[in-house]
Amino acid sequence: MTVSTATCRRMFEAIKAQHLEREQAIYEQHYVQYCSLLGAYVSAIRDDVITRDRNPLMFDIASFEIGQFIRKQKNDAEKRRDFQILADIIHKSIGDKLNVF
Repeated sequence: MTVSTATCRRMFEAIKAQHLEREQAIYEQHYVQYCSLLGAYVSAIRDDVITRDRNPLMFDIASFEIGQFIRKQKNDAEKRRDFQILADIIHKSIGDKLNVF
């Protein structure tokens, strides 16, 4: 089943709002699980399981989550070195399929 972001705009906005509202708890209490989810998103985009044309809503959710993670890590001076390693891995995996860098 293909679902566009436009069709589910309210749901997508609710997902984004919930993420932003609970961001601190996600990073403090569920960091390992969240990184695992992000890894699954990166793999799905890399392997074309999720594509912008075929799965627009899922692609937008995945790209939002990956983008938020990258922005958060990039702005944390203590994690800058670890972030750069992770950013390089993500960039090599999905290349130009997702523009979050």
